[in-house]
Amino acid sequence: MTRIATCNREQPDLNPLTNVYVLLGSNVAPAMLVKALERLRAVCNVRATSSLYRSPAAGRAAGGPDYYNAAAHCLSDSSPVRFKEQLRAIEAALGRRRDKIEVAIDLDIVLWGETPIEYGSKPWRSPSPDLLRYAFVAVPVAEIAPDLIHPETGQTMAEIAGSFAAAPLERLGTLPPTP
Repeated sequence: MTRIATCNREQPDLNPLTNVYVLLGSNVAPAMLVKALERLRAVCNVRATSSLYRSPAAGRAAGGPDYYNAAAHCLSDSSPVRFKEQLRAIEAALGRRRDKIEVAIDLDIVLWGETPIEYGSKPWRSPSPDLLRYAFVAVPVAEIAPDLIHPETGQTMAEIAGSFAAAPLERLGTLPPTP
């Protein structure tokens, strides 16, 4: 059984500098991911970004416009709760409204460090369960961290991404650099 740590606002950071993998998504335009990356660089050290991918909407958004996705590997000295708050602030600044089918930008923590955790009032989980559910999450993360081990399954990101070989996911190329 995997042990899951719980994090809340009162707990100190788990690590002075933590590896974080963030999924960026938009069903409005790929340019929104570039804008989000620019703002993300202001709150953490973005070490790598994946290619840009397009896929049909899935989950609660199924039937809506196609999504554009990419992943970013970041180093952060924030707690998971504080980092999620920073991601929410970026979403709000870029026009995210949770009551609309159009998603200007969606920023999700996919992996936080090397230990499974729950954090925040929702609570959110790391690793995100979506890493094992959707190609549009697994494939971009695997592109930038193929040998990274999933802390619950023991699989590499490349192995997880390989399980989605038949998924409708189109690589569109690299993200344009931020100005």
